[in-house]
Amino acid sequence: MLTLWCIVVVIGSLWFIGLPVAKVLSEPEDDNETLWITAPFIGLAVIILVLQNLVYLDVPICHSTVWLWVGTCLLWGWLVKSKRLDLVFQTLPRLLFISALGVYLIQGLGLLIVGAKYYVGRGWHDQFNGTALSQFLVDIPFSFSFDEVARSPYLLQALCRKLDRIGPLLYQGFAAVSAFTDAKTMFEPVILLSPLLTVLAVYWLGRRLSLSRWSILPAAVASGILPGIAMVHLESFFSQALAIPLLLVWPVFLSEAIDRLSGRWLLASSLILAAVTSIYTEFYVILLGTGTLVMGISALRRPKEALFKIGLWAVLIWTALLMNPGFVRAIGNVLKRISAPGVLSGIYPWAFSIEGLTRLWIGDLGAGLAGYWPQIFGVISVGLLITAYIGIGFTLVKRKDGLTLGIAALVMLPVIVRFKGSQYSYQFYKLLLSISPLMPLGVAVFLKRLGKPHRTYESFLSFVRPTAVFILIALSCVSTGDMALRSGLGHTMEEIGRGGAHKLLTPSTRAVQDVLSSMHDKDLYILYNDGFHGGGFINAWLTYFARHNRVWVANPLISDISLDQMPGVKRSPFKPIDDPFLLTTTHVESFKDYLVWSSRPYYLYEFPLREWIALSEFINPRLDAFLEGFGPYDFMGLSFDISGDGNRDTVIRQRLHASGKIKSIEVRSSSEGPLSVWDTIPGNHWIPLGVAEMSRPDVLMNRRDGSVDIDVRKSRTFFLYLQDNGTIASGRQSFQVTVIFTDGRVAKTPVKRTK
Repeated sequence: MLTLWCIVVVIGSLWFIGLPVAKVLSEPEDDNETLWITAPFIGLAVIILVLQNLVYLDVPICHSTVWLWVGTCLLWGWLVKSKRLDLVFQTLPRLLFISALGVYLIQGLGLLIVGAKYYVGRGWHDQFNGTALSQFLVDIPFSFSFDEVARSPYLLQALCRKLDRIGPLLYQGFAAVSAFTDAKTMFEPVILLSPLLTVLAVYWLGRRLSLSRWSILPAAVASGILPGIAMVHLESFFSQALAIPLLLVWPVFLSEAIDRLSGRWLLASSLILAAVTSIYTEFYVILLGTGTLVMGISALRRPKEALFKIGLWAVLIWTALLMNPGFVRAIGNVLKRISAPGVLSGIYPWAFSIEGLTRLWIGDLGAGLAGYWPQIFGVISVGLLITAYIGIGFTLVKRKDGLTLGIAALVMLPVIVRFKGSQYSYQFYKLLLSISPLMPLGVAVFLKRLGKPHRTYESFLSFVRPTAVFILIALSCVSTGDMALRSGLGHTMEEIGRGGAHKLLTPSTRAVQDVLSSMHDKDLYILYNDGFHGGGFINAWLTYFARHNRVWVANPLISDISLDQMPGVKRSPFKPIDDPFLLTTTHVESFKDYLVWSSRPYYLYEFPLREWIALSEFINPRLDAFLEGFGPYDFMGLSFDISGDGNRDTVIRQRLHASGKIKSIEVRSSSEGPLSVWDTIPGNHWIPLGVAEMSRPDVLMNRRDGSVDIDVRKSRTFFLYLQDNGTIASGRQSFQVTVIFTDGRVAKTPVKRTK
């Protein structure tokens, strides 16, 4: 029931808020189908812009949401009383809405299987980062600093990113407050709006291109069900997902405003421009570029109105900026990122290959097929892409208006970026995914134009056209359904897809989510490091689940940011004011009397406050390290394997006071200068580090691959052997030793020079 309720709130709120505003902004001659289609886009824009301005005034979403609902109800009352909505509900485009809802449910099969509370798509870092910021915007005034929320480590992400684009996170928070739940629960129901709104956007584009309802509706469904769209929302690219349908409708809104010289459509277009800028600021340049083309061709077609239309375009741009004045300064900072070469190039390694095109149409199935099937589907994918471009070209040649020029400009964006070079693979594929819903539209236009000069083939083509569209929809449904189902039913990364969902969907992690979420106003110390992304992935979610408590963490990694790297943030001892709780992944037999809950690998202990000091040795390992100079042995070299190189090793004496099992040891340069790292983690391309007990200095404790697994009881002293690459002998850099335990504890200390 919770999942159904979340879906109803997410979808229903867009029309409830958007429909009366769209009615006010519509012209008398606009048909009701247009009103129903534009309503969710306008509703999304209104919600985001109203909340963002209030957030900048230090009004959290938990306080502003109710007034947005009240204001909307008053607007509904005025419209009903003035009888301006009498015919609207009689012309509801039912088939279009049923189709869009069906696309939402197919793309959201994983959501329906797992439930909104636990479902995370493929569980990328971006989901936590966005959810943390959204929860911050819901609960806490915008001006708060880390000092004021120091015992809520999950907010580190929010405070680092609150000056960035926050549009989709505002709507996520609004939906969470409206549904009386939290931001995590609403992430997936909200991001799944992308395929639903894409269906509406492509349908509206097709209708404006004079395609019949029955010609464009299947193409619109195919656009929303594309595996390319599934890839975006499953991998938690929240901003891009919500911005895609708004990007697609932008040329329509703008052409209506410019061609009709309509003040109401001008205001509606300003809303869309301002909302997209807040949601995905990287699209701002694209919006301005396509807008200039739409305005330019409209002005050329009517030279007498040219100056007026140029002025109208300028007013539209400035109006959009004034709708969100607090965000204007951030626009430039975000735009600096889009032209950086080589950024995130590893995310889409297939970007410039045929596999990349195949993934747009058949998703992961294209990469998993054997034999000749990858080549066959590769040829089909290239053929569909060429067909789509030809179809859009047909439309541009025939109509020669601002709308078709705007559509053509959008589909040409990936082509332009492709010619900039291979270092822009990430930007290229991002754009290709973003405009991919226009491909089925282009195919539909091509099929409509196909055979028109040869009427003798019309009967044959009347069979080919629907058959081709049916095959395209069926192929997309199977491919997207496969990806969505695996995100809900899979148990491993190989089954679900790249990401961390397999970590969050385990029964034990779901259980610990429930336990921590039910705790309030407790002192909690979290010891977690499973080695997956340094332990930061699950560690971050644990701090979010426990956000109603005072939380300390042993592992400084919160998602992809480290507390140690934050200026002004210092490690503080765990000083509970009440009976403290300890969450760890180690079952300690001597603590069994204090165990209050467990679900492997998680163990939750509660200790009497008076006994906490006696346990501090287990909780807070103490570490000292001293540089002893050159030793008598030659165990290590500068290669990636453990072998001597004919030179004596440098020796660091490490003294550890703790109990537990050591998972890895690292020596890292910690001051300005070239980065140097020696460690016991195999296969990570750092220089290996040798470890020996002080009582047996001639015997390494490393395994053959360089790793270690060392038990410590109370205290132990080791010699660390490393081959100097010149940075130690120079004396110009300082170094730090880090010891990581299997239960997630981390001990760090600077290396002191004894000579």
